[in-house]
Amino acid sequence: MKNDNILYVNGCSYAYGQGVHKQESICKEQRFSRTLSDHLGFIEVNKALPGSSNSRIARRTLVDLIHYKPRLAIIVWSDPSRTEFMYTAPYYHNGKYPYELGQAKPSSLKGYPSEVSVYYNKLRSVEQEIMNTLYHMLAVKATADSISIPCIQLHFRENFSIDLRSALYSSNIRCRETVSEYLEILDYDELVYGIPGREMHSFEMLGGGYLDDTGHPDKASHDRISKWISNLIEEKGLL
Repeated sequence: MKNDNILYVNGCSYAYGQGVHKQESICKEQRFSRTLSDHLGFIEVNKALPGSSNSRIARRTLVDLIHYKPRLAIIVWSDPSRTEFMYTAPYYHNGKYPYELGQAKPSSLKGYPSEVSVYYNKLRSVEQEIMNTLYHMLAVKATADSISIPCIQLHFRENFSIDLRSALYSSNIRCRETVSEYLEILDYDELVYGIPGREMHSFEMLGGGYLDDTGHPDKASHDRISKWISNLIEEKGLL
């Protein structure tokens, strides 16, 4: 049975609320998930973390959907290029979030294990990152569908759509076929946004592009997102 009192949200810094205010506690109080949950009379369960890769978002979401069985879930996917490296001190790039390397560039990898440099220089590819993200989206969709949870999925910026176009025209035929198969399934879900054939939707675009000095959505953006989701809930009769 779904929990009629929980709104579940996961994502990276955008969903976390970074940029809403200089003070972290106020970010949490004024981010879109809190505004929306207050409006709906729900309990906010926001598991977003700054710097998150889509692997972390998916892994946590699959467990949480089963555990909380929320009335509604909202997933804001991060940049497909973000990658997890699980290593121990002294290689923590961030003491608070030790398992997220993020969008590292080869020029900024000094001090990291050699495996990290090898990955970013030789092993990673746009096609692989897109397929991984689509795989995560499918897994979340299947889990949510299996327990009848409406699940809104969108991306934090346009990076996904740009890279997706590259993957669809990849010289690797197996990649093109796999990506097309994933998209065909996702296309049946009207709550999945940012895939070909639909109006472009991302957190940044829907929020109006209002960013703070660190490039994160400000309070005005979060208020717009909250209103957009509220209208979507009413339009689709999700609750």
